Parts: sequence; structure tokens; C-alpha cells
Amino acid sequence: MLDHLSGGRFEFGVGRGASPFELAALGVDTEQSAKMYAESLEIIRAYFESDELTYDGAYWQIKKLPVEMRPAQKPHPQIWYACASPESAAWPSRNGFNIVCGGPSDRLRAITDAYRSEWNASMLKDRAEPMMGINRYIIVAETDEEALNIGRRAWPTFYQNFMKLWIKNNSQPITIKLPPDFDTLVARGQAVAGRADSVASTLAAQLEAGGLNYLIGSFVFGGMSFDEAASSIKLFSERVMPLLKNAVPATSDRTVLQTQQA
Repeated sequence: MLDHLSGGRFEFGVGRGASPFELAALGVDTEQSAKMYAESLEIIRAYFESDELTYDGAYWQIKKLPVEMRPAQKPHPQIWYACASPESAAWPSRNGFNIVCGGPSDRLRAITDAYRSEWNASMLKDRAEPMMGINRYIIVAETDEEALNIGRRAWPTFYQNFMKLWIKNNSQPITIKLPPDFDTLVARGQAVAGRADSVASTLAAQLEAGGLNYLIGSFVFGGMSFDEAASSIKLFSERVMPLLKNAVPATSDRTVLQTQQA
């Protein structure tokens, strides 16, 4: 329905989930979750292309399910997959999925190199290269210090909410490593905060060094106020985006302004 309402512009992301506590609350065995995830995605993709769906899997059995509405895009909307390591890049590459990374800057190139290597070795190499993007927490202000202070105040609230179950169970995520303080997040390249010119140059450098062609910005998080977020997004659109287009000509000009709040 969303694909039709948007005129064929809908895209969606899929992920298995990283928290064993959330999976356990849903009655999912973490050792089986990867196989269950792959099977459920196979069902969704088959549903997109069917008039009537029958599926006999290890976890789900579906018999003659009528498909009342197929997507506007054929065979289906673009699929996004979160990639945390070079080892996890092969599967989405073979399936032609777009990928998004959110980790430290020094790991990005290894992921995109692995993705492209698998892509070039596959039967899909003659098609247009998929999107390979990063997700970054972005704050733009009139001065670097103002942007950093907003992040320092807003980030602890996000961190406490994001890590709530991990903290409660005295544990840490295996792949999603987020520091409790904003300055460390910036030092790792996972957040970019400052004046428009410094934000643009930092993001351009990350995109180029990482072999990336797509940017997703998380502009609202934690204890940030509406006015702070609105001002940051306005400055980004008016001052950062033009600089990014000039600095990285090979980077797609499709920029998603994705908001997150916790």
C-alpha cells in the first residue's frame, strides 16, 4: 500500500535484531534466529511476486494465501540490510540488497570492499551497483562548540534507552558498540557535529574513504529539543548538502533525512 501511495518510491530495511533479550521475550531461540530470519525474508519476497502464496519451510507453512495487493515496483521495492562487518556483506551482495553501516569509520572500507568483491563475482555485476551507505548522528549549529554541547546533553538519554536491557542484564552487544559519551562517538566518526563546513568536510571524507555512495542522517535523538533538531536539519539542507554535492561528485544526491528519537 505504501509503495502505491508513494508512486513507487517506497524502500524498506530488514534486520534480524541484535538483542537476545528482545528475541527471548518473543520466544525466539537466538541460535535459530538467523535461519528464521532468512526464511521469513524469503517468504516476504515470494509474497511480493505472487498472486497466491504457498510455502513449505522449516519454520513456517503457508497454503494458498491470496495476495490482494502487489507492490507498484517490480519485482519488489528496494531492500536495505544493515551490515556490521565484512563477513556479513556477502549475503546482501548476492541478493542485490542495498546496505547501510553504522560503525566506526575505520571499518567502513573493509565492508564496502567485501560487498563489491562479491558483487563483481556474482551474476548481478551487469546491473547498477546498489547503494552502500552510512548512518550518522548529525548535529549542525552555528559553531562547533554549540553543536558538541547539544550532543553531549542529548546523547546520554539516547544511550540509556538504547542500552536499557543490556545494562539490566549486565551485558554488552557483540556488534553494536556505542559509547556512553558523545565525544567518544564523535572521535569514532559515528557522530558528526559542528559548523556546516566542518560537518560537510567530515562527511565527505568518510564517504570517500569508505567507498560509500549514500548517507543517512539521524538528526533527532535523546534529549534534543525540537528547536535544536529543526535548526540542525535546516542548516544541513541549506549549507551542508550543497557542499557535499560539490565535494563528492560520485556520491548519490539521494540523501535520506531519517529521524530517530529515544
